[in-house]
Amino acid sequence: MGKTLDNLKAAFAGESQANRRYLAFAKKADEEGHAQVAKLFRAAAAAETVHAHNHLRAMDGVHGTAKNLEEAISGESHEVLNMYPAMISAAEAEGDKKALASFKWAWEVEKIHDVREMLVKARQMEQDSVKDYNIWANESSANNDAATKIVFEGLVADEERHYDQYDMEVDSIDKFGDNYLALQSIERSKGIAAGAPE
Repeated sequence: MGKTLDNLKAAFAGESQANRRYLAFAKKADEEGHAQVAKLFRAAAAAETVHAHNHLRAMDGVHGTAKNLEEAISGESHEVLNMYPAMISAAEAEGDKKALASFKWAWEVEKIHDVREMLVKARQMEQDSVKDYNIWANESSANNDAATKIVFEGLVADEERHYDQYDMEVDSIDKFGDNYLALQSIERSKGIAAGAPE
């Protein structure tokens, strides 16, 4: 495909950027009280999205869900581990405070896409809930409210099962690497294709 593939990539990037730019322009127009102009920008942004999707499909850039997940995980990992750290270093070296703030903010948000970190945070939230439910179960018991105590004890058991599942997933990521969930999704897709229940 040679030059045509390069053109498709450039067109996809241009249309994608135009979409985001026009949505930012629409937001500004709304803030300034120009509702009709904002609608025009949103309509243009929608058209750019259609164009971008067409270019991506022409490059065979949309695959099955399992491969799309694998590609997304790889891309997010690249942003967190390589892209933003390099951009932050360059902005610091050049003293560009606005770019530095933008890169750092995006990097911090992108880090949350790290599946392992999300699982660890989710487990901590479950543990915090267990502490609260235990306190409330004890308070219910002290108030001779057996029915409410049973409810809270049931919630504790559910939460403990959840964080056991989170631990198992984190252990698997540690054991099999960052692409564990993509590989898991691929295996699940194969099972579904073979007739296994979802």
